[in-house]
Amino acid sequence: ALYNVVNNAVKYSIPGATIEFRAFVDAKNVVLEVSDSGRGIPADEVDQVWNELVRGRSAYDVAGSGLGLPMVAAVLRRLGGDCTLSSVEGQGTTVRLQLPATAAYLNQISNYH
Repeated sequence: ALYNVVNNAVKYSIPGATIEFRAFVDAKNVVLEVSDSGRGIPADEVDQVWNELVRGRSAYDVAGSGLGLPMVAAVLRRLGGDCTLSSVEGQGTTVRLQLPATAAYLNQISNYH
């Protein structure tokens, strides 16, 4: 799932663009965020990225099948997690992957703070 999100960030950004990775733990989840400064997704198409075989009009020149993000979401849901996306056309996209953290892991992390 993470590979697909990073691959999309690279594919839809111009060479030399910034791609940021963030990882943190919130109250119950391990959270990974990937943000790019690429072309972004038009506001009227953002919700459609989760539909299989749907590709936005701004993706016409980039190879793809329209299966990647729907598969990412399916994998995360299967693991008890979630995937969300925010985007501004012409500015970039952030994809947030959330997976439930085990109680043992959360206790271990809390000992470091």
